Amino acid sequence: MKTLLILTTLLALLAGCAYRMDIQQGNIMEPDKTMQLRPGLTKEQVRYLLGPPLANTPFDSDTWRYVYYLEKQGKKRQEKRLVVHFVGEQMVRVEHDPQNG
Repeated sequence: MKTLLILTTLLALLAGCAYRMDIQQGNIMEPDKTMQLRPGLTKEQVRYLLGPPLANTPFDSDTWRYVYYLEKQGKKRQEKRLVVHFVGEQMVRVEHDPQNG
């Protein structure tokens, strides 16, 4: 009985020390590629640079949203957002998240 109690206590303590792996989701936005964005690029060129948008709606195909999250154990979650606006097939502007660049 005493051994069972010690074993249960040890297992409970070890469960609290479980390793949490880093969680990375969304579009990785490499600075060298986002710096290449400029008005006049086509949708295909933007897709080549950044990949397909993460958040896209069928009701507004002229606004592409790119989102990236990184959660590391014991650290504040990093988040980057980028919105690319088109008129027809041509990009007209890019909006960066002011907090994350």
